[in-house]
Amino acid sequence: MVAFGSLIAMGLPIGVALFGLALGVSAMPLLTYLVEIPSWAPVIASMVGLGAGIDYALFLVTRHREQLAAGTGVEESVGRAVATAGQAVVLAGGTVVVSILGLAVAGIPFIAAAGVAIAAVVLIMVAASITLLPAFLGLAGHSIDRFGLPWRRAARDGHAPRARHRWQRWGTHVARHAVAYAVGATLLLLALAVPVLALRLGFPDEGTLPDSRTQRQAYDLVAEGFGPGANGPLAIAVDLAGDPSVVEPLYDAVTEDPGIASVAPPRIDTDAGVAVLLAVATTAPQDDATRATIERLRSEVFPRCSRTAGHVPMSGGRRLRSPTSVTG
Repeated sequence: MVAFGSLIAMGLPIGVALFGLALGVSAMPLLTYLVEIPSWAPVIASMVGLGAGIDYALFLVTRHREQLAAGTGVEESVGRAVATAGQAVVLAGGTVVVSILGLAVAGIPFIAAAGVAIAAVVLIMVAASITLLPAFLGLAGHSIDRFGLPWRRAARDGHAPRARHRWQRWGTHVARHAVAYAVGATLLLLALAVPVLALRLGFPDEGTLPDSRTQRQAYDLVAEGFGPGANGPLAIAVDLAGDPSVVEPLYDAVTEDPGIASVAPPRIDTDAGVAVLLAVATTAPQDDATRATIERLRSEVFPRCSRTAGHVPMSGGRRLRSPTSVTG
């Protein structure tokens, strides 16, 4: 309302976005005939679709109102808005769809399926913006500026508010010193982005919750009674390759590692050719030391055990690989 200064102009983008959102979410069951969509996908699709739908409608409504203010007829103004701002809407929507479908690159099926659902909602929003919205603009006609705020009425009468003059002077000043502002803004944004170099990625656990939560209290009690690593044991999966004897030296090597507090007796399934060891680190799951322990096991301990057992991977035949995964 503050941006457009008119109740009708404000309501059109929101109304079209809500209509497209309802249509997109209700059409998701049709997608389940092609892919299995996660239960949380409609929530994410609603957030993305609502933002995209309102954004796309703003392009068209703004251009249409500018042309009406310049004396263009309603039908011609709507046509010009679709021919100009509508192209930007289609391009922006297409870019969003392609980028969201890029979630398939992660190689996680349910993430890719969620991307398909979100992309479908965005496509429906684009279609609503270039079909339903122009129809509403034609129906509203010159009444689109009715029920406006006082400063908007003054602007239509030729008395533009001071704020508009200030923003115009600011824009002219920036354009006159384009190089300086481009360099300054780029340096400022790079400075704000510097903390990403120290960003630690991982999976949050109960240890990141506030102290008042019962989950955090249980986490602390487990760490106090059984050691900090008990809240996130490391699962070591071993491909036996027909030789169960390789498990014992691996068990001994992992037990002797300084970052490991204890290792549960291995569970061996000779029929499946797989063994599993559960190791408890001496440090908490979110500690840097735990990550260092995992990397040391993968890069030093496992290859050494493979060489000792005489099962180094060779081309042309299947041999024991070093333990296939260590996850916390």
